[in-house]
Amino acid sequence: MHKASTQDVQPPVHATRPSKYLDVWDLPDDQVIELPLNSMHQPVDERERAFIGFLGTIAPKPHMCPIRYLNWKDMPEELKKECWRVVERKYAVPTNPTAYVALKTFTL
Repeated sequence: MHKASTQDVQPPVHATRPSKYLDVWDLPDDQVIELPLNSMHQPVDERERAFIGFLGTIAPKPHMCPIRYLNWKDMPEELKKECWRVVERKYAVPTNPTAYVALKTFTL
């Protein structure tokens, strides 16, 4: 008769995000992350991936992007503005009006 022990059972391995972008969320208020943009005012280089990943951490927050809105077009403008305000607090957004609008459009 074989007795089962906890050594025989391996815990399941779960894939997890390594940082969940806590370094961005915990950034002091007086600091922002530089975001290089291409000629079309879209993020480029390795920071683009981090930027998009950070945006992915905003979407699941129920106070910012409630799940009851199945379509982004149905999302109230005030919630979209709050998402953009978070981006503006964490990233250096361009002061050039054309670049500003292009990045905001890309982001939202």
